[in-house]
Amino acid sequence: MAGNKENAQPFLNVSRYIKRKRIGVSEAAVKNTPCVVQRQRCNYYKSACPCSRMPDGAGGFIGGVSANPYELPHMAAIGYGPQDDIVWQCGGSLISENYVLTAAHCLNDGRHPAAWVSLGTVIIQDKIRENVNVSIKGQTHPVLDRIVHPEYKSPEKYNDIALLKIGTALESDALSTLNDKIHPACLQTSSVLPYDITSSGWGRLGPFDDPTPFLQKGFLNIYDSSECNKTFELEIRTTNLLQKGIHDSQVCAGRIEGGVDTCQGDSGGPLQSHGHEGSCLIVVVGVTSFGKICGQKNNLGVYTRVTYYLDWIEEIVWKHRNTCLVDDENYGECLPLSKCTHIHEHVRRGYRPAQCGYDREEPIVCCPSPYQEIWVPPPRMSNQPAKSRAPGEAAKLCKKT
Repeated sequence: MAGNKENAQPFLNVSRYIKRKRIGVSEAAVKNTPCVVQRQRCNYYKSACPCSRMPDGAGGFIGGVSANPYELPHMAAIGYGPQDDIVWQCGGSLISENYVLTAAHCLNDGRHPAAWVSLGTVIIQDKIRENVNVSIKGQTHPVLDRIVHPEYKSPEKYNDIALLKIGTALESDALSTLNDKIHPACLQTSSVLPYDITSSGWGRLGPFDDPTPFLQKGFLNIYDSSECNKTFELEIRTTNLLQKGIHDSQVCAGRIEGGVDTCQGDSGGPLQSHGHEGSCLIVVVGVTSFGKICGQKNNLGVYTRVTYYLDWIEEIVWKHRNTCLVDDENYGECLPLSKCTHIHEHVRRGYRPAQCGYDREEPIVCCPSPYQEIWVPPPRMSNQPAKSRAPGEAAKLCKKT
């Protein structure tokens, strides 16, 4: 639908505010800028996170409680089948604006490939979960691409990790995937696992129950791999599923006493914790992979360890994205000015974004998060220069390491 022509502002009205100084990306790069890609993206996403809605870490799948609306804004349900008959059978984590992290064995349900991702809801409905009052329906995104880890070999249990690239949501009133209700989680970058671990999903509440329509969350403990080797001793000795035992690429978690556990239908969902220093963002530590008898004593679960696959994830998800420093603390992304629409009005009022370079005649600017507060200089008084960045100033780019 066409907009109001009187209010419409052509891009050139914004572009003319940026001094046309050609800056090559290599010239703008600063070698000493810290550059762990995931940390940059995590910093970029955190501005969308409202701290007032942090979960309390209680509850779970088997033996747990339902999550509150928007409490886990990265949580995704993965669906299979035609659009008019979607069945939600796996979980996942939104880790960028258009990528969902899940388990490799979730890319196909045996009959259909993973085709849909639901975001922004704690209640899902399908032919298995009928007669449910869905107060917040969320939004459904089509899956554009399925990327399995190259070393995953079913039915083996190793390298059980995959990525789903998602498209624009089907709903006309859908939110973006970077707002206070839906936004990406961070990925664990430290080899030291956090103490406060939770998991979440729409799987079974018991080994013989139907999957639940209500998103569940639960607190789990991390155990040494030797404990999971005890749980799966028979499989390690007699099958080719776990010939190497529990590997460094996996995390052993659960409750040794039983009572709280992930179950069938929770696969692909996150093993997660909260960021340090009161961060609102959730950090994904692992991906739900497999278990034994849900919720039983001495039956722990195995999760794919995210840190083991960071290079693979970053190469796919952020391969063509340049991250830059908006200021001393906040990261942005190098984008054409025409695509960084949320700063256009700020530019007209005097904001001068740093430049990453040029694409033909259009400046490439260091585009801050839509939720980052932008300082705009006050109107200039006579003979007083504006306190703003010099036009054409080069952005500090992060070198990928």
